[in-house]
Amino acid sequence: MGVTLFGILLITLAVSALIAMVIVRNGRAKALARLAEVPGPVRRSMAATCLGLESAGTGQVKGTGTLVLTNDEVAFAQWRPDRLIRVPRSAIAEVDTTRSYLGKTMNADMLRIRWTAEGNPDTVAFFVRELDPWLADLGGHRGADSEP
Repeated sequence: MGVTLFGILLITLAVSALIAMVIVRNGRAKALARLAEVPGPVRRSMAATCLGLESAGTGQVKGTGTLVLTNDEVAFAQWRPDRLIRVPRSAIAEVDTTRSYLGKTMNADMLRIRWTAEGNPDTVAFFVRELDPWLADLGGHRGADSEP
């Protein structure tokens, strides 16, 4: 009984999907452990894609992770590589939306947060599926280049 090309393809796809699931679960578990460092109850949490910190420039690794909001912070734990970004809410200067950030242009609005910590200004942008609740919670507004 011979194995067909279609059968080999199906087996390969199934194994690839299983490996991807393990990698994502492992990344999420590490992110949740990192987010345990952020004090206070979580008011909002969702998967998001970070397009990077302005201070780190265009060469940094961007990626998916978990974005959370507490009473005192906005925090993002990237799944791969292991990275935690913490923004004190008291340091936030502006929250708005943009479609272009660090040389990347998206067809959808991104959440952009500008803040100053220890005298150093910085900015981060995230692609989130449900943008309006984040804008409402953070007192943000739609940017000039946002979706009409």
